[in-house]
Amino acid sequence: MTAIMKDQTIEVHIDKLVYGGKGLAFWKGQAVFVPLVLPGERVLVRLGGQRKDYWEADLLEILEPSPERGVPRCRYFGKCGGCHWQHMGYATQLFWKREIVKESLVRLGKFENPHVFTILPSPQIWGWRSRIQIHRDPKGHVGFYREQSHDVIDIDECLIADAAVNDDLRQFRSESKNTHQMSHKETCELRSNPSGFFSQVNPAQNENLKQLLWKWAESLPHNHIVELFCGQGNLSSVFEKRCRTLVGVDVSREAILQARKCSPQFDFYVDEAGSFYKTFQPKNPTDLLVLDPPREGCVDLVEGVVIHQPKNIFYISCNPTTLARDLKLLREKGGYQLVSVQPIDMFPHSFHIESLSWMRQSLG
Repeated sequence: MTAIMKDQTIEVHIDKLVYGGKGLAFWKGQAVFVPLVLPGERVLVRLGGQRKDYWEADLLEILEPSPERGVPRCRYFGKCGGCHWQHMGYATQLFWKREIVKESLVRLGKFENPHVFTILPSPQIWGWRSRIQIHRDPKGHVGFYREQSHDVIDIDECLIADAAVNDDLRQFRSESKNTHQMSHKETCELRSNPSGFFSQVNPAQNENLKQLLWKWAESLPHNHIVELFCGQGNLSSVFEKRCRTLVGVDVSREAILQARKCSPQFDFYVDEAGSFYKTFQPKNPTDLLVLDPPREGCVDLVEGVVIHQPKNIFYISCNPTTLARDLKLLREKGGYQLVSVQPIDMFPHSFHIESLSWMRQSLG
């Protein structure tokens, strides 16, 4: 059998899209991940880096395109690493995001036929970002990093950012021309709201998430709530005048100060979520535990959940793989059952997927 070698050029058929945005193919029994492709396409690729049990590849040519393939609206697409899926229509993006969530729950979480709702589309698919992180290099390039590198792609507009952010981008570019040459890279966050005031990256979809959170909570016991990874109280605000007590925890002191200012009737603490919850001594049993962890998930919280046994758990996730792992642990160690999962498209044209999951104590 001929050995598979780096820089080898091969033809492959794309089976499906996976979390991370790439297409999955198989060649001589080994998985090959290819960017900028669609399921059903036959493509020519060059093998790049080899990992433990798969290969990364560069797309060279599309030999048989999918009927779902479209023309990217942004002229920087394929160079800039900000968007991953502009080469397909929005309906196709939504379909595969839901499929990725469901497949993660089945394959990684070992959930049989999980109830995954149709994904909630973003109200806007262009001009939705309220903030971006921009870079400037010593050559004077201003823009985003190239995919999987720290090379700066020079851009003069971002189609997924809102008008105010693009105005700031043009001003930043203009000011950069009159700035002395640097010996290092500079990073700047541009936002459409006043400096120092946090905003959700997709404000309209964030409001939909908050409405959905209350819709689910309204019919459940919600007198006493614990929210871990609460940040500045974005989700805490949903329960103002709707619950008796809410305890919020976040590791960021600045975030907690803002949360206390926005919702002074609630109790907020600066602490690491896992260690706090294990030693937490509530005055009342927890009706609802709300989790909004970073992409790494919250494995270290399981022990606290087992101790306190909240009646219901809402888990907001931005990573379907760690979501599946954590829900599996909550089922196996905490005795919870998965009721439903609502995928939410917070980030159009990227592979990133938000979701809201509901787990409850098993009746038996």
